[in-house]
Amino acid sequence: MVLFFKYEDLKTNTSFHVKRLAEFMGFPFTPEEENSQGAIDKIIELCSLQTLSSLEVNRNGKQRQNSMFEINNHLFFQKGKVGDWKSAMTPEMGHVWTV
Repeated sequence: MVLFFKYEDLKTNTSFHVKRLAEFMGFPFTPEEENSQGAIDKIIELCSLQTLSSLEVNRNGKQRQNSMFEINNHLFFQKGKVGDWKSAMTPEMGHVWTV
């Protein structure tokens, strides 16, 4: 099974999609985790673009693809803005993702 999210939907209703992902993985939140413990809000904060992009490993780390090819981790992070794909892709490339 595969669960797909559209970035626009995730940005619009983040907590709904975090709950949906937890259920998909077979680990739904308990009412106590959802309400009194604020687990969903904590996960959203820990997984936010701001938090992840500020981690040392993501600012200065590298991924080694093979002995001759490395990619800086910071290149995996974009602006995190809905519709910003237009600044990196042609309309033809974007058509595949917006269908």
